[in-house]
Formats: sequence, C-alpha cells, structure tokens
Amino acid sequence: SSGINAEYRGLVVESYTKRRKELDRLCKPIIQPKYFVRMKAIHFPVFVEGRPLVSEDFDAATKSHDPTCTNNLIQLNHYKVKSMEEWIWRVEERGASAGPKWGDSLADFKRWDYNEFEDTEILKFLPQLKRRLKEQGVV
Repeated sequence: SSGINAEYRGLVVESYTKRRKELDRLCKPIIQPKYFVRMKAIHFPVFVEGRPLVSEDFDAATKSHDPTCTNNLIQLNHYKVKSMEEWIWRVEERGASAGPKWGDSLADFKRWDYNEFEDTEILKFLPQLKRRLKEQGVV
C-alpha cells in the first residue's frame, strides 16, 4: 500500500513504490493471439508447435518463474494490495480481492501489505508512459 489509506487518483506506478524485500521475478507473458493455444498454468501459455515462450529479447524461455528474466524493455508490476480503501471496495464489491472464491478479509490485506523496500525501477518508463497517455488523451 506504500502507506496509502485512501484510494489514490494518480498513476499507480508513481504512487505505489514499496514492496516486500524479496523480489518475486515472475515473467508474465505477452501473448501473440495467432500463436496461442491454451494456458498450461496461470502464467505459462502454450503456443502452436514451433512457437516457444520467449523473453523480451526473444530468447526461448522454459518457465515463467525465472530469476534471469529481464525488464529492460517492459516491466509489469502486479499490485495485490494498493490502498486500504481500494481493498475494502474490492472485497465488498466482489467478495474478495481476486473474486469470491478467495474470501479475502482485512487480515489478508495486512498479510500482503508489504512496505519493506522502496522500488523505483519502473519509474524509468514513466516519461514514455506519460507521453503516450497524453498522446491518447488519457491525461
């Protein structure tokens, strides 16, 4: 939550810069639909024969949890927890942060609310992001 209690209206990447100390290097795929067949696991798609999962440098990858994956071209930050207000809304609206089957509570917010390390790595993409948002009339 980066210590934010009320929902913040700015860009998430600027506001929520704290995370747990241990970094989870999960490589999330960006899928080219014409080669996609099905999902083998939550972050591991299966493609048509001869089309492997690849890194941002187009090197073949064998797994989604890869400590060697890089984020030089693109970075996705997954925010399980944002503000307390946003968490309460998700749980009240959907029955949980990720849907009714999870049955999340305030205790889960506190369990996942890591603020151990200030991580500003994604901010290297901020100028380009703001430029593109402006070009599209979003901000």
